[in-house]
Amino acid sequence: MHSCMAEHTDEINIKCEELDESFNSNYDEINIKCEEFDESFNSNYDEINIKCEELDESFNRNYDETQHVTVDEINIKCEELDESYNSNYDEINIKCEELDESFNSNYDVTQHVTVDEINIKCLKSGKSYDKKEQLKHHMAVHT
Repeated sequence: MHSCMAEHTDEINIKCEELDESFNSNYDEINIKCEEFDESFNSNYDEINIKCEELDESFNRNYDETQHVTVDEINIKCEELDESYNSNYDEINIKCEELDESFNSNYDVTQHVTVDEINIKCLKSGKSYDKKEQLKHHMAVHT
């Protein structure tokens, strides 16, 4: 058993799958493979530059690009006008097809639809509720 493992916590052993070789590397450095030019290089995590395929912008790290795509610039297609446009997250307006209500996100629409479709009925009074908590509150009247 190797007794000095704690001394090596700053370095990790990396195995190269292409060359079947192992080497030690600092945790902060990673090997990046450029798919476009078929080249590999070492880079510090903070120096990774990722290009957005849709817009002509570059970002550091995958997380920044993901945030950019999902929050900052969401492409919304208007079905009524058959036009597409970019919108800030807060300006998204999604319309419920059944009711005349609008929402800021798909999640809000989903919540609205699932809640509005639920119909929980009190067996004693016959009153209907769309949330279990509302029915529980109502049941206190019967006790």
